[in-house]
Amino acid sequence: MMKRKCRKPKPETQKKIMNKTIELSHEVAGNKVKATLGKHILADGFDFVMDYEKSHDSWIHDRLTGTEFLDMFSMFGSASVGYNHPYIVGKSAWLGKMAVYKPTMSDVYLQEYADFVETFSRVAIPEELPYCFFVEGGAAGGTASQIWQLLTARLTLSAGMYQD
Repeated sequence: MMKRKCRKPKPETQKKIMNKTIELSHEVAGNKVKATLGKHILADGFDFVMDYEKSHDSWIHDRLTGTEFLDMFSMFGSASVGYNHPYIVGKSAWLGKMAVYKPTMSDVYLQEYADFVETFSRVAIPEELPYCFFVEGGAAGGTASQIWQLLTARLTLSAGMYQD
């Protein structure tokens, strides 16, 4: 089992939120990463600097202090298998190749896309809902949701299924 640096949080680094006490990130002298980012973005995140190479499993390695933190939020789901997972690292060349270009999947098709949809249909698509609609980001997802709501409302009205 790996040893990790642990320390008791100082009272001034704690904050009451919804009747629970959580330890806030530690201040690190010489953290130029956050200072640089703070010139151009709202840099109100943690004070540690993640070392992507040394982070592993569900542990985030702080490149400034060497401390490892248990990742309790999995980067909001994008790191659900953890960091430097052997399978993902083993497929990094293929993943890198796929990340170089972002084809317009609705117009240009790849064998890899067909392989993904076939696997996805076997694992996650129920027979009664055979169609997929893939959206990359939040704004496009919101727009797609609004279009779907308008479309289904129009279909419902045109079919005479809506009554006052």
